[in-house]
Amino acid sequence: MSNLPSQSNHNVPRSSGAARARDIAFMKEAVERLCLVGEKISGTEAEQQACDYIVSCLEAFGLEARVHKFDAYIGFPTETALTLLGDEHHSLPAVGVAFGAQTASEGMEAVLVHVGRGREADYNGVDARGKIVLVDGIPDYDPAVIALEHGAVGMVFASRNRQRPKMAISPVWGSPASAEELARMARIPIVSIDEADGERLKAKLAESSVRVHLVARHEEGWRTVRMPVCEVAGREPEFVLVGAHYCSWFDGSTDNVASNVLLLALARQLAEHGRPLRYGVRFAWWPGHTQGRYAGSAWYADQFWQDLHDNAILYINVDGNGSRGANIKVARNQTGEISGFSARLLDELAAPIEEPERQWLEQQWRRNEPGIDISRPTRSSDQSFFGIGLSSLQIASMLPLSHVDRNARISGSGGAWWWHSSEETADKVGYEELADDLTIHAQALWRIADAAVIPFDFGVTAHDLLLNLAQFRHEGRGGRIERLIDAVSEFSAEYSRFRARGETLATEEETAPFNRIHLELARQLNPILYQRGDRFAVDPALDSRQLPGLEATLQLKALDERSEPARMLAITLTRQSNRVLHAILTATRIVRRAWEGSLRH
Repeated sequence: MSNLPSQSNHNVPRSSGAARARDIAFMKEAVERLCLVGEKISGTEAEQQACDYIVSCLEAFGLEARVHKFDAYIGFPTETALTLLGDEHHSLPAVGVAFGAQTASEGMEAVLVHVGRGREADYNGVDARGKIVLVDGIPDYDPAVIALEHGAVGMVFASRNRQRPKMAISPVWGSPASAEELARMARIPIVSIDEADGERLKAKLAESSVRVHLVARHEEGWRTVRMPVCEVAGREPEFVLVGAHYCSWFDGSTDNVASNVLLLALARQLAEHGRPLRYGVRFAWWPGHTQGRYAGSAWYADQFWQDLHDNAILYINVDGNGSRGANIKVARNQTGEISGFSARLLDELAAPIEEPERQWLEQQWRRNEPGIDISRPTRSSDQSFFGIGLSSLQIASMLPLSHVDRNARISGSGGAWWWHSSEETADKVGYEELADDLTIHAQALWRIADAAVIPFDFGVTAHDLLLNLAQFRHEGRGGRIERLIDAVSEFSAEYSRFRARGETLATEEETAPFNRIHLELARQLNPILYQRGDRFAVDPALDSRQLPGLEATLQLKALDERSEPARMLAITLTRQSNRVLHAILTATRIVRRAWEGSLRH
């Protein structure tokens, strides 16, 4: 049975009219202006130009913009080269990777060996010591760590596509908070080439030994970056946070200029609306996403933790929208409680996508937890707010699998082949598609920010919890899982009665406390579902799963329970179980008190 909601992926129909034409004209001009800035590296003059343009647009709308300036840990490549050595040296076009290691200015020379996708098993029978390894795929942290463990001195990643993607491989979410975090970097020189050149190298390797010369130079360190923000106040203090990173590799037209412009168009619509919505809307253009692994949104979470905790209803992440041909709209990075709302919204605006697209999504976005909806958040996309407990939503735009620009191995830029490459220029934006994205985001924003009852359903969240706990019970050991299942079941029953009460509320005075209770539930349940560690910190920028703190149940089962590692892991698991149980019991008390108190009339 598919775990993709039947109404969460759709083709949005085109509308017509003067308002749409005006929006398209504005967005086209803004995209072209921001693309002309070029590669928007955080902490550089290009970032200053992009920031100034965003602020000038907001001020032209009659809105007050503010620019936060702060230091962030930024990395980006500056000089990259790869040469095939032999009777005739042959230069291969290559791009750099941030947060690896630098070669000396003259570069390095070594034998090249192919190690498949760079997984541990791919090194069986391969001596990589002192060699440069050729890896199939996009530069990533885990293969870099494995390469270092096997003694490799350099890496060449060959994409399975015609682009040469620039990437950052830092495992640190945001700027490092300690020397220990910084020490986790995989310090190995890395370059990125396209699939065709990768195949040429593999063909050479099949014939004889191959030596290559590699240059990988970069800048890395603390830089002052700029974050433009703008808030449109509502009638009540709560607000929806809408964010999009505005740093980019190359021109970055579809990752993420088009989404930056979408935020500007949303802000203009709010400015022209004339009447405050019930709740405010806060727009943020994040720096340090591309060259700092979400450094901007992480800084914002740190600096405004209490305000976000007390008043933020939802984080809407806007990323990768507007690629030409990207008319498939997919809800992703959404917490369970908002998923019913997004399904209804998209079902109203468009028809379901075709089955081949659904199957691709199921395969490409599959999760580490059996049965969990693939639209649930991953460790990506500026999701810096789970320690605080914010709910989350993202509406992505994908090209159909049959589209000439689609590469089935890529999810960024709507699956377009040009993602993170020098080909990601202004002509790759589709303005009818971007106008559809604007319609969807505007409808989502208005319906949440002006809602009588915030459209959350934590019954879905409870279902996610139970599915995860069932897996831990079946495949793991320890963690008092049965007690946790009982606690979630009790919460689910209490919440069902409470939510039914909300259907009878009418006035804003009546619904205000009901909505506040839903924010309190998010603050309890989302941290345990999406965060392993401290609520005031962030987990590493590595793959994770729901209820990550209880993953130790799966690790414990593989150990001798009398061994020292098992005994220490059992202590960790007990503490994490206490953390999860406390959150669930607290959520249940919140609902029960509301049911028995002022809302029970």
